Amino acid sequence: MSDVGLTPFLLIGAFLFACGLVCVLTKRNAIGILMGVELILNAANVVGMSVTEFDPGRDARDASLS
Repeated sequence: MSDVGLTPFLLIGAFLFACGLVCVLTKRNAIGILMGVELILNAANVVGMSVTEFDPGRDARDASLS
C-alpha cells in the first residue's frame, strides 16, 4: 500500500474550487449559482479534512467546526 501525501488532496480541492468559481461566475439562475457555491464549500471541506489528517496535533472534529 502506497503512502499518499497531502499534495493530491490539495490539488483535488483546488480543482473543485476552480470548478465552483467558474460555475458561480457563468450561471445566471439561482440553482446554478448554488451548485457552484456547493462545490466551493466541498473544496474547503476536502482541504480542511486532509490538512487535519496530516497534522497530528489537530482533531478532525475541531477542524470541521471552524
